[in-house]
Amino acid sequence: MWIAGTLEVVGGLLLAFGFLTRPVAFLLSGLMASAYFIAHVPQGFWPILNGGELAALYCFVFLAFWALGGGRYSVDAILDREPGHRMQQSTVTDPTGRLPATTEFPNERRKERRRKSSHV
Repeated sequence: MWIAGTLEVVGGLLLAFGFLTRPVAFLLSGLMASAYFIAHVPQGFWPILNGGELAALYCFVFLAFWALGGGRYSVDAILDREPGHRMQQSTVTDPTGRLPATTEFPNERRKERRRKSSHV
């Protein structure tokens, strides 16, 4: 019982700050899925009938965090940046070709660093 509470508190704080977002979200998603199957499924399978709506909702929300990551302002993204390096930007125009917009590609730096370190 105390393990689930500890995971929820510590994992919630880590997610709030965006530190180790993907592994923590995956772990919390599994915790919520197991909570649903242990506590709610014996009363019926469907969440609306067995009172397990929040457990199912949090399971899928944590899966979304696992798939999407912490975002641009998370601690993970800040630690991933090189000191003094700005985010890479690519200029893209809209279909009419009139208004330029910028799209950021933060993962390109990470991929480039991995490519360079593997060829050393």
